Amino acid sequence: MINVVAFASLLLNVIVVAMVIVLLRKVGRLSNEASFVSIEKAQDKLERNMREDLALIRQEIGGTSRQNREELSGHLQKMNQSLLVTLGELTKMNEQKLERVRGVIEQR
Repeated sequence: MINVVAFASLLLNVIVVAMVIVLLRKVGRLSNEASFVSIEKAQDKLERNMREDLALIRQEIGGTSRQNREELSGHLQKMNQSLLVTLGELTKMNEQKLERVRGVIEQR
């Protein structure tokens, strides 16, 4: 999804740059003051688009990061439960073996 937003941002920037180039070619036909105003407007629009795109990217990254943390937390909890079960089984097996060893020692 971030790639789509980045591509859209790049495309919008290319369009704005193309508009600036077209405006610069018309400089000879327009007065200097009018051309500077047009260039300034195009630059403002470019800055606005960049800010909006960056805000969207930050939101998407934040959502993805949160999702990754939740997924990692879930996996760690499952692993913890598995380790606790395994440790409990090992403890039980050791206790059974110790009881057998005690039984053998008591018989002697």
